[in-house]
Amino acid sequence: MADDFEFSQEYTVEHKKTPEQIELRKMVDSDFNIFITLGWPGTYRRDPLAVTPDVIEFFKHVESKCFGRKSKKISRLITLEYTEKDATHIHMVLKKPDDKSHEEFRKIVKNKWQKLKETGNRNMAEKSKYWFQEIRNTEDDLNAVTDYITKCVKSDYSTVLYGAM
Repeated sequence: MADDFEFSQEYTVEHKKTPEQIELRKMVDSDFNIFITLGWPGTYRRDPLAVTPDVIEFFKHVESKCFGRKSKKISRLITLEYTEKDATHIHMVLKKPDDKSHEEFRKIVKNKWQKLKETGNRNMAEKSKYWFQEIRNTEDDLNAVTDYITKCVKSDYSTVLYGAM
C-alpha cells in the first residue's frame, strides 16, 4: 500500500532506473526534506488534468498558512500514481519552510488537504506514519525517495504534475 511505504536505500538498489527516473532525479534539490503521499477517495483513476487544480489549491492554502501574503513558493516535485488498491494518489518531495518544525508542517499539510473538496483523510490516520516522512539530506535518501515517487512515471511524463509545481 502506498501510504505504508518507507523509502530505503534497498529500493534504489533493487531495480533498474528508467530514463524518466534519471531525468527527474536532476529536479530533486538537496534541500528537499519531506516525502508526502496524499490520496483521493474512491476506486477510480483521476486524470492528471483533473487532479492538478486540487493540488494547486492545496499548495495555495499551505503556502498562505506558511508565508502569509508573501508570494513565496514551496519547492516541490509531484507525481501521480494509480494502483488497483489505492486508486489515485500523489507522491511528492518538497522543502518545508525553514521556520516550521516537521510536526508543525505535518499538521498544516494534513489540515489543508482535509479541507479540500473531494480529498479527505484516507491515508492520514494518526497510526500511519508513512504519509509524511522526513528525508535525510544524503544522496542515498534523495535517490531512494526519488526512485520511489517516479517508479510509475510514463515516458511522456504525463503523470508528473508540472502544472502544480
